[in-house]
Amino acid sequence: GILKEKVVRAPQEGATVVLTSHLMSEVEELAQDLIFLLEGKVAYQGSIQGLLVRTGEPKLERAMARLLNEAAR
Repeated sequence: GILKEKVVRAPQEGATVVLTSHLMSEVEELAQDLIFLLEGKVAYQGSIQGLLVRTGEPKLERAMARLLNEAAR
C-alpha cells in the first residue's frame, strides 16, 4: 500500500521512521535496522542481517526467539 511505500522510501530521502511491531515479517519487510527492547532495556541494536549472523538463525522471528531465550538464562 501507499504507507508501506512511504516507509520504504523514507530512508532514501534522508528520513528516519520509527516503527513498532510484534510482527517480525512486517519488520523484515520494512526495516533496515532495529532496536529490540526487553524489559525496557536494549537487547539488540543493529541491522537485521547482523542479528541473523549473531544468532545463526535464518529468519528474524527465530533470531528474536533466540535472544529471548538467551536473556532468560
